Amino acid sequence: MVPSNNHTWAIKNCMLMAQQLMLVATAHGLSTGPMEGFDERRVSYVLGIPLQRYAIPLIINVGYSYNSAEGESNDDLSSEYHRKAEIVPKKLRFPVVDICYLNKYGIKLK
Repeated sequence: MVPSNNHTWAIKNCMLMAQQLMLVATAHGLSTGPMEGFDERRVSYVLGIPLQRYAIPLIINVGYSYNSAEGESNDDLSSEYHRKAEIVPKKLRFPVVDICYLNKYGIKLK
């Protein structure tokens, strides 16, 4: 078992929240990109986040993608969101019984 502390626990929970944010943004027609490897001290200075109390494990950019093939930019984000929402096909979802197990790997849900 790997030793854990409050900082590790907080980072793991932050990553779970980040994953949810990215999934929800994608479901709404937005593009996302997680970034790490940045200068945390400078980011905290620019955003006014006190590092004595908080950490910045990652940054997620969120926005509409630029379609370079068509040369489109998204000047009117509101209408662009609605236009994309109309053409995005419904996502295929696997039945829960095919992807989840009961108490132990390999024991299918009924």
